Amino acid sequence: MSSGWHTSEEYLRQVDTALGPLGIERQKSKIVENELQEVANWGDKGFDLQEFGHVAMVDDEAFLLARYVPGLIYATRGSVSQILFDHQQHRIASIQERIAMIKPDVVLLDYRLNSSGGSPYGTDVVPLLHKLQRTMRVIGFSSNPKNRDKFLDAGADEFVQKADPVLSVMALRESLSKLLSRACS
Repeated sequence: MSSGWHTSEEYLRQVDTALGPLGIERQKSKIVENELQEVANWGDKGFDLQEFGHVAMVDDEAFLLARYVPGLIYATRGSVSQILFDHQQHRIASIQERIAMIKPDVVLLDYRLNSSGGSPYGTDVVPLLHKLQRTMRVIGFSSNPKNRDKFLDAGADEFVQKADPVLSVMALRESLSKLLSRACS
C-alpha cells in the first residue's frame, strides 16, 4: 500500500460511498473523523488485507459500520462492502440474499443482529452463508469474547473480537493468515 492512500481522493470517495447508505456524512461525523485520523496513522504496518479478497461486514448498527468501514476500506484498498441489517424490515434470509449478490471472499459477521435484544444472531446466519459457497470465509465478530465458541460451534471459520478498529483489523489479518496457511497445508 502506498503511504498517503488514506488521504487520496479515491479513498475518501470510497468512504463517502460506503457511509452514504448508512445516513452518515463523513464531514459531519465525529466517529468517522476519529477513525480517519487513526487510519492516517496506520502507515504500512501490516494492515494489508488485499490478498484475502473482498470483505463484507454485516452489522445492525450504522455507527459501528461507520467505525470499522474506513479501516477496512484502507486495508482492502476498497474491496469491502457493508450490510446494515435492520431486524424490523429484514428477515434473516435477506443477509444470505445480499451476500449472494455481493459474492465476498470473507464475511465479518456481528453476533447480535438485533441491538434491542433477542434474535436473530450471527450464529443463525453462519450455516446459511456456508450453503452459498463453502470457500467463503465466515468470521464471527463480537465485542464479547464469550461469543467465540458460539460462532465456532455454528460453523464460523474464525472469530475476531470487536475492539479498536486497528486491533480488529490486525486480528482479522492474523485470523485470515491462519486460515490461509491451514488451507495450504
